[in-house]
Amino acid sequence: MKLYKSAAILLLATGLTLAAEQTRPVIELVKDAEPAYIVLAKTKHKGVMAAAKDLQRDITKISGVTPNIVHSLADAFGKCVVLGSADCAEGKALLASVGVGVEDLAGKWEVFKYRVVNNAGGKEQVLAIAGSNVRGTIFGVYDFEQKHLGMDPFWFWADHEPATRGELVFDDRINFGPTKEPTWKYRGWTLNDHPQFMEWMQSGLVQRTRYSRYMFAIHPEVFERLWEAALRLKMNMFAWYFVDIDWQPDRERLQAAVDRGLFITQHQMEGIGADTGFWDSYWARHNPERKPKEFSYKLHPEAFREFWSHYIKRWAEFSPQVVWEINLRGWADGPYEESSLPDGGTPQQRAEIISAALSDQAQLVRKLDPNPDLEMMTSLYAEMGKFYDEGWIKVPPGVTTGFCDAGMNGMSYSKKFWTEKRDPQRRYGQYFHTQYFGGGPQIAKCTPIETYLKVNMDAMFQRGDTQHMLLAMNELRHQQLEIRGIAEMLWDFPAFKPREYLARYCREEFGEAAAPKVAALYDAYYAKYPHGMKNDGFKTIPMYYKVMEPLFTVIGNLLNIEAGTRDGLKFNYSYKREAYEAGIRDLGELLEQTRALRSAIPEDRRYFFDYEFTDALRLIRGIYKLSIATQDAIDRLAAGDRAGALATLLEARPLTKELYASFRNQCGTDKWRYWFRSGTNEDFYLMYNLYQKARLRLEVETMNFVADIEPQRHPFLGNVVMHDPARAGDAVYSSQAERINSSVYNGSPYSIAEFPLEGAFQIGGVRSVYGKWMGKDTRYVPDYGLGYRFKLQGPATVFIAKPKGKKLDWLAKEGFKATRQTMTVGHWDWPYRYRNRPPTDTIVFDFVSKHFPAGEVTLGPNAKSDRQLPYIVFVQPSLLAFENFRRDAIGSAPAAWKITGRASVVDIPDYDSELRPSVFDLSTVPRYRPLDLRALKLEAGASAEMKLAAPATDDFVLHARLKLDQKATLSLCASNGKPAIEVSLTPTGKWQNLTLRASPAQRTYSVEVQDDTLRVTKTDNLSFLEGADAPLDRLRLASSGASLLCNAVTAWRAKP
Repeated sequence: MKLYKSAAILLLATGLTLAAEQTRPVIELVKDAEPAYIVLAKTKHKGVMAAAKDLQRDITKISGVTPNIVHSLADAFGKCVVLGSADCAEGKALLASVGVGVEDLAGKWEVFKYRVVNNAGGKEQVLAIAGSNVRGTIFGVYDFEQKHLGMDPFWFWADHEPATRGELVFDDRINFGPTKEPTWKYRGWTLNDHPQFMEWMQSGLVQRTRYSRYMFAIHPEVFERLWEAALRLKMNMFAWYFVDIDWQPDRERLQAAVDRGLFITQHQMEGIGADTGFWDSYWARHNPERKPKEFSYKLHPEAFREFWSHYIKRWAEFSPQVVWEINLRGWADGPYEESSLPDGGTPQQRAEIISAALSDQAQLVRKLDPNPDLEMMTSLYAEMGKFYDEGWIKVPPGVTTGFCDAGMNGMSYSKKFWTEKRDPQRRYGQYFHTQYFGGGPQIAKCTPIETYLKVNMDAMFQRGDTQHMLLAMNELRHQQLEIRGIAEMLWDFPAFKPREYLARYCREEFGEAAAPKVAALYDAYYAKYPHGMKNDGFKTIPMYYKVMEPLFTVIGNLLNIEAGTRDGLKFNYSYKREAYEAGIRDLGELLEQTRALRSAIPEDRRYFFDYEFTDALRLIRGIYKLSIATQDAIDRLAAGDRAGALATLLEARPLTKELYASFRNQCGTDKWRYWFRSGTNEDFYLMYNLYQKARLRLEVETMNFVADIEPQRHPFLGNVVMHDPARAGDAVYSSQAERINSSVYNGSPYSIAEFPLEGAFQIGGVRSVYGKWMGKDTRYVPDYGLGYRFKLQGPATVFIAKPKGKKLDWLAKEGFKATRQTMTVGHWDWPYRYRNRPPTDTIVFDFVSKHFPAGEVTLGPNAKSDRQLPYIVFVQPSLLAFENFRRDAIGSAPAAWKITGRASVVDIPDYDSELRPSVFDLSTVPRYRPLDLRALKLEAGASAEMKLAAPATDDFVLHARLKLDQKATLSLCASNGKPAIEVSLTPTGKWQNLTLRASPAQRTYSVEVQDDTLRVTKTDNLSFLEGADAPLDRLRLASSGASLLCNAVTAWRAKP
């Protein structure tokens, strides 16, 4: 009996539950292909409309049907989503009409709630999303989307579209809020060292932005996706650097950010929007007569107030949506220096001047911005933090004190962050990096959530420094885990649990089944990525070995190798061989685990998984391996072991190819195709380009016409394989490829604009990497007072170009004669030579020349004063032959050769087929000199003949670079067509360099063949063939196999 009674009770309870389920309020966003309407007041802020359009778009993505957006309940039928906020009368009334009050939201900061109600306001079904203000409503829309529509906050950046569903039906169990007010009040992103964003979505040559500064305009679509991502993560503020409100595209982007609902603010280096770099342009455009002679606040405070007031007024046009940075720093993130004081002033003098300037700026903002609730912050970055510790910097009253992290060392540049008792009358915040640029945020993660980011943010929260954080980030694509975690901490710090967050993130990104293994992979990544633990007396954090600065160091060392370094000087910033070797090994093991796990990842998430793990691991290992290889190669070269140097570079080739495979994969879809084409990220192209050039340089060094150049530098050596003769566009006072640490970025400031000589190679004037002129130090050593010494392999005319009208007394004494020819050199301000803009100014150089025999040449000194640019040396060899087929189109027969049979010019992919710069790169950034290796291809039975520039009557040397799969012959023939020298070539299927030294007078010759490992086989005392009595005047190649490839030929007289 009891059994039956229990069953009856259970049946009754089940029935009641089902009845309750059926009577719950419900919202059918989409059912039976019918969507709900989206309703918001016509007067509602544009940011709410933008969120509504995103909701409309996302419902369409998921269901295939598109809801209408209307501005009145009367225009909606049956079911609708109603958006409104407590600070908008119309929106508030709209919410009230469907029975959702906002009294619990009024007066609060960015809180929200959403409710499902039925039969309200004449509508059957309503989803009401209400905010305390505009951003609260926006956050509510995106919060609903993330939790219930499955929208990834980084859907665009993570390539993560929502799953499709036929119906979107929810009941009131999704009701949420009101939320608490956020932990941090102002939560912003600033783009910081963000080259990916600048040219990624541009479709052609981009007009370089104002005043020739080095920032390209960011495409509007990139901004839109950044702003959407920020708001989805409940961030409320945005900045990027070098924002000039006087430049219309920048002003339009600021307006668009405000229209999105965001506060706009300034990067720490450009207080109140008045970047130091704008100084000259401001006076030129607005008040040229009153421009001070010196950039000195001490001497010209009124001029500074005029300058600042202009920018404050312009930014205040967006009030109250402006959050102000109060700061005075120097050019391009450098410290302010007081030009009226010796050496820019002592640190204390500069700090006291800056304090006065901060006070002035704060007063001007209060005067010119009508917002009664101003937010201002002074970021104590770099020298500012140190000045603050000394008590020299005074942050004005009412201005938030902004402590700043010290790169990968975490908090803080100012030790007072840890030690200073907080003043209850003051507010405190931060300028903080997701990851510092030198660490390589574009390449690999190295700021783990639990042991690095949260440790730093714990310290901020514990001290109550929660007024304001501006988060400096390089990019979103590779830092999504970190940026999402930071955003969640900023929103509700007490609720954030790192392990729970990681597990949830992995479920959302990689699916329930794979999530635990992916979470374990993140843990293993941070465990195996080489690092040490650092305790600075305040905190203990992991310090991961960087990858971006080693990348620059590798570039420097590859440049040295290509330049023929002999002195053993290496760039080894952050170089830790043992750590790199351990990283290659340990991360290699992790890479195998990653590949094994890949099949368990949902197919549509594998590309992101590859980007997040596989590609990052391959990039780190490749950079570490190249770091080791270039160090070892330079050591070998210093010991005279060229073959050993090449072997070390070739040993790195497998991991180098892996590195570039990952690079390519990251650009593997249409959206990401040009992700790496901008700024410092083109260093990937550059490193690969230089790796191949370094290999090739070692292989073809014996073909150089000029050798043993001192002081060492980065010359065009006159090598037929490596370089064409000098031409317009070549750098003259620094390498086009320099980019290490604080050295030259983006090419050379001086490049040839007009060049009259034919067949001449530049060997002097070009400085090697990082100011290396004499091979003794990496510091900048000017060329003033120094001369050149070099060795000519054959006779040549040496040209010296000196600034027009300047004297070098030794020239006449040494027998140099004026040629009446001139050369024009262009000078480009930052960012130096970009081909899509003219030079800032030009300098005319006069030529003098002298003919020299083979042997050593010593030239006199440069002027001792830096008021005269150093002279530049060009060598014009007396060549019998010069051919690298670059004058001929691929697929055509070479113009200088007589062809019999099937032959054409072909591309040589052996060195750089994995990665070549795009047309955009080559037309925009001239430091990328593609190898452009070409060859004459002779098919079976074909032959090719080229006449020498003059009959070879004296001793001569001929070099040829060849690759063949069957036997072939190289012949030197007399004018009667009969061969005097005939060399039978042995096939190896690899490139080999043939050097032939001949004495027509003695009718003897010798042959050296160097293989791809630099091993040389030499045969001496060979005799000319009989019957060729006339002078030698032509070269003939003949192939008996499938193909013979000739990459280059050069020949010169061995005697005067």
